[in-house]
Amino acid sequence: MTVNDTHVRRISAVLQADTESFAMLTIIGGLDPAQSFRRADLSGVNFGTDNLSKFDFSYANLSGANLSNATGLHWSMLVNAQFDDRTMLPDDLRWLGIKKWDRDTYWRLHDSKRYDEALAFCRLVQRHCRQDVSARVFEAHMLEAHFGKVDEAIKLMRKALKIDPGEANFYFFLAQALKTKGEIGKAKRAYMKAASLTDGENKARILVDIAELLVEYGRGTDKSLEIHRLLDDAFEIGKTTLSLVSKIFDMTRQIGDVRRSITYAREMLQQVSAIEEDENWENTLRLLKPLVKDGNAGELADALKGMKLDSKLGMLRNALLAIAGEKPGPDENGAIDTIRRQLLDFDLDVGGSETLACA
Repeated sequence: MTVNDTHVRRISAVLQADTESFAMLTIIGGLDPAQSFRRADLSGVNFGTDNLSKFDFSYANLSGANLSNATGLHWSMLVNAQFDDRTMLPDDLRWLGIKKWDRDTYWRLHDSKRYDEALAFCRLVQRHCRQDVSARVFEAHMLEAHFGKVDEAIKLMRKALKIDPGEANFYFFLAQALKTKGEIGKAKRAYMKAASLTDGENKARILVDIAELLVEYGRGTDKSLEIHRLLDDAFEIGKTTLSLVSKIFDMTRQIGDVRRSITYAREMLQQVSAIEEDENWENTLRLLKPLVKDGNAGELADALKGMKLDSKLGMLRNALLAIAGEKPGPDENGAIDTIRRQLLDFDLDVGGSETLACA
């Protein structure tokens, strides 16, 4: 480049400027924030508190740079830049400096509904490590679940499974994509494979997903028996997890299996410590309402024999006895009657204005 008078004036202006602001020096020097710093060597630069919203640092070297206090940053202007362990980034953009797969980072972005960033993170990791199977599968999950690219997602997952066929999550995501595409038989086989590769609550949830698939798409007596078996197995594994039990209850009611619901309810009511937690208590009452409506209050009360009267479950037992036409224990502060009305009134919001009087 030939140096002309304009260049000399700009250099002179920068040298005379009474500021250390990168953004201000850019303006004084006549540079274009959107063009001038692509592929630039900006290693070690301290950007202070500058607003960098108009800058593009694509493929720039930002090794050792300090961007932690800068404002106006967007992940897209940095995603292709070079970082190292000394680069300082704002908290919400630290994922840009991660070079290997980190599931917590992915789910933090995903659960915050920052789907573009979650997808970019998967691709960024693969840029540093082309054979990272997890990043590839979670990229596929993003494409299927949030971007509607089902065929592309299935292709990515199948490639990943050829490399690592032993990861339950991979088959689970594949099953979801196949279900979305309408390939139900293949989806079921993928779910079954996922269930065979895991255990505990994860296995139970997958079994419920298979049952749900059969309820939605299956036909005939054989399918009904398989649904029952799947739900029984899932309940046996996950009966201490009320959110899972809630889904199983909904399924049994959906297929009209009241007796099974009662069996599940009796076992669920034995999980005293879990049920008496506030967030589980409301859900427990919601689950019991349809069973109470169908005339099963007495049977449910039998499952709560021996509970202390002043405990939540003790008061629940007495409310059930009252509904069944039997004599409940004393109700000094009206808590038992409140529970009774909550169980009987299907329009009453358990977590609403009618609050539980017991501790």
